[in-house]
Amino acid sequence: MGFLDIFFGNKRVRPDEPAGAQVMTYRAADQTWGPAAAAGGAGAVTRAGGNSTEATTTSTAAVDLLSTASLSLAFPALVQVTWAARKSGGAAANGQLGLKLNTTAVYAATTNGGPARIGSAADAAVSAFCTWSFYVNVPTYLRGGMLLGASPSSNASGIDPLPTDMPAATITDVLGQALSNNALVTVGFDEQQIYSFSTS
Repeated sequence: MGFLDIFFGNKRVRPDEPAGAQVMTYRAADQTWGPAAAAGGAGAVTRAGGNSTEATTTSTAAVDLLSTASLSLAFPALVQVTWAARKSGGAAANGQLGLKLNTTAVYAATTNGGPARIGSAADAAVSAFCTWSFYVNVPTYLRGGMLLGASPSSNASGIDPLPTDMPAATITDVLGQALSNNALVTVGFDEQQIYSFSTS
């Protein structure tokens, strides 16, 4: 039921007003109803690439795990990288994730925890979500990015800045890092998707 239906006793003020008026706009210039204008320009968001093959590790040192190569992410694109992550049970330990751009670890997988942690130090299987957002090669803003991590643990969700400068170059390879805090625990991630947002 549209807005006008509610306030005028289910009688349409204009016979050409569609039933789904809540998703339409009224054009004052020609006094007609039409589809609401889409936000942003056409093609404002582009899927630049991705990798839907799960990769896992039990290494207690950071390893390069899931890569999407042959990209061409150039200044001044705004980029978002997302993936689903998990850890298995097997020991009271968690997993850690990190991000590399080209050959630079801009957020290295370490044992320090924070939003890049998967779960708590409990012997349980846990899944998580990570998204990384950053601008590509903006001069003097090479740490212009962040991690948003969500995992079912009181200290494993939140936002973190990038602690290392991003490459001052076109991004051709996005690579996920991981480590396990116990070799009995498997850490993995999947569905790495990369999107580029137009800035104009």
